[in-house]
Amino acid sequence: MKAIKIFMIMALSSALAGCSDWLSEDGAPKLTYDYYETKEGVDAAVVSAYSYLRWGCGGERFDVLTEMGTDLFIAGSDGNYKASFNMYGTQLNPDLDILDKMWENHYKGIGTANIGLERILNSELSESDKKQSYAEMLFIRAFLYFDLVQQFGRIPLVTKGSLEVRTLRGLRLKRFTNRLLRICGSVPLT
Repeated sequence: MKAIKIFMIMALSSALAGCSDWLSEDGAPKLTYDYYETKEGVDAAVVSAYSYLRWGCGGERFDVLTEMGTDLFIAGSDGNYKASFNMYGTQLNPDLDILDKMWENHYKGIGTANIGLERILNSELSESDKKQSYAEMLFIRAFLYFDLVQQFGRIPLVTKGSLEVRTLRGLRLKRFTNRLLRICGSVPLT
C-alpha cells in the first residue's frame, strides 16, 4: 500500500511539473514552398515525384492489376488477390485495398509533380536545367494519369498543386487525353 502511495505521489508530481519550458518550439524550422525554387528544392521535388513510380515496379500488387485474368497469367499459387482478379470471383470489388493504394499513390505523385511544375520555372536553375526538370515532371504526371485512366477510366484531372482536399468530377477519356496532350505539347524542349 505504501508503494502505491509513493508511486501516486511521484506520478502526480511529475504531471504537475509538466513540460512548459523545455518543450517549446520557438526555433523550429519551417519549410515553405519557396524551398522548391532553389536548386536543392527542385532536385528534391523531382526525386520525390520519381519515387511514386516505384509503386508499379514488380511485386504482387502491380501484377495483380496488369497480368491476372489475362492470357499472360493463368493461375498462381500465391497471393491474396488470385480469386478475385484471376478468376473474376465474387471478391472482386471496387473497395479492394489494392485499388485504393494505387489511387492514393498516384494522386500523391501527381500532386508532387504539380507543385514542382508550378515552382520550377521561377527557380534559380539555368534555363536548360529548368527545361529538363520541367519535362521530367510533365512525364511523371502524364505517366501516372495514363496508369490511372487504364485502370479506372474517368478520373479527376488535377493540374494545380494544393494541400487542400478537392473533389472534382471525372472527365471523359477523349477530353482527358486531348487536354493532357495539349499540356504536354505546350512546353518547348529545345
